[in-house]
Amino acid sequence: MSDYAVLLSATVQTNPAQITLSWPADSRATNYTLYRKTRDATSWGAPTTLATNATNYADVSVASGNAFEYRVSKIGWTGTTNYTGDGYIYAGIQAPLVESRGKVILLADNTF
Repeated sequence: MSDYAVLLSATVQTNPAQITLSWPADSRATNYTLYRKTRDATSWGAPTTLATNATNYADVSVASGNAFEYRVSKIGWTGTTNYTGDGYIYAGIQAPLVESRGKVILLADNTF
């Protein structure tokens, strides 16, 4: 059910540097909150409260070569109960590729 998710997409531009997040409208949403962090950060940065009818957010505090993980959370009201939904996306502007992600060990057992 889409009530329990924020379906995020991102577009980027280099000049001026900007990452724009977009999501479908939810007429029953009563609160949207945006969080941002770097990939390796262990906690989210300070939250940004968005308008109740928000369907996008433009992050202009970015630069080429950087990437961020974003989380958009919403609270909604069905008329009888509250619900929450979250969406996550990792986006960057000309961020370097990760060439090596480590190693994988695969074990196989003839039982299966």
